Amino acid sequence: MLGMIYENHVAALPFEKRTGIYRFDHSDLETLERFQYRTVNTIGSQEVSGILKNEFVRYACKVGDQLLASHLTIQDPALMHALLAITLAHDRYEISPFIPPAAREMYHMNYAIQAISIAINRPASRTVSETIWATATIMGAVSFCTLEGKCPEDFWPMKETDLAWLRMSEGKALMHKMMSSSDRDSPANKLAEIHHAVALVSSLQYEQLAVLPARFLKIFGISQNADTNNNPYYTAICYLAQLWPLEADRSNILQFMNFITRMDPSFRRVMLAKDPRALLAMAWWWRMVSRFQLWWHGTRARLECQAVCLYLTKYHGHEWYIQEFLPFAQTGCGLLGSESLSDDTEEPGAPSVPSVSLV
Repeated sequence: MLGMIYENHVAALPFEKRTGIYRFDHSDLETLERFQYRTVNTIGSQEVSGILKNEFVRYACKVGDQLLASHLTIQDPALMHALLAITLAHDRYEISPFIPPAAREMYHMNYAIQAISIAINRPASRTVSETIWATATIMGAVSFCTLEGKCPEDFWPMKETDLAWLRMSEGKALMHKMMSSSDRDSPANKLAEIHHAVALVSSLQYEQLAVLPARFLKIFGISQNADTNNNPYYTAICYLAQLWPLEADRSNILQFMNFITRMDPSFRRVMLAKDPRALLAMAWWWRMVSRFQLWWHGTRARLECQAVCLYLTKYHGHEWYIQEFLPFAQTGCGLLGSESLSDDTEEPGAPSVPSVSLV
């Protein structure tokens, strides 16, 4: 579709009066080509990337029927800016993940994020909700790959940051709840059904938590009577129990991201307060998800895990549960040497689950 557009075509995208008119030029068309044939294949599962590639790109722009390829209609500016933002971020990562975003990339990021913010605070029509859901999905990946620094000391909780990746993930979940469409075959509904199908369960029977060691559960006060009403860690531990048997890869990455997109408010509060138990749970999740090194989240997962481990070691290293269970995360993110272990080597601080390989 994008290859049909004439190279000399220039379209205008209205932004804000104070910023004038954004001129959509040939370099933007080339960027969209890279999204369509490269970057889209790295977002979510194969099903998700297929929907984004085959259906949502057409929401962003289309070639006019009457003027054929000589006229490009920008149908959804927010989605268009999101497509450009993530593709430019991907271009940057192919050189180095530590190169800061250039002005052009930041412009596209800010436009898309502003549109999401407006939609959250002022729900729009069904059509807009459909495209905003896709925009939020894409910008969730952009927020993950936009790093605050180059070393773990630059990341929360070692350093106070705005946790944009967490806020964007929560915003994506809110957009999911807001979206309403009676058309089961709509692209947004297809995405919503995929996310619903892989959603983690927020409550499990105590026996189902047995994949995690009893001493680990004891840290979080998990008992037969624990639930979301009386234990802020309960849902997070239920999520970890479901993720533990899985090896993170593209087919299940949405399940792993559920840990933050469906984070219980009570756990979020204690985590942001730097409660050591909540941070230990976060370290375990970062370690689990970091095993799948996709460009937009792999570097952040490793550095975030290292930052949490360093903080816990510095301020809570005397606690028995930190000494016993933090090495699992430390080894996984590279703080305790190589992660390459033989099949018969037990990783420090890891649960003993014979049926699950750590490597």
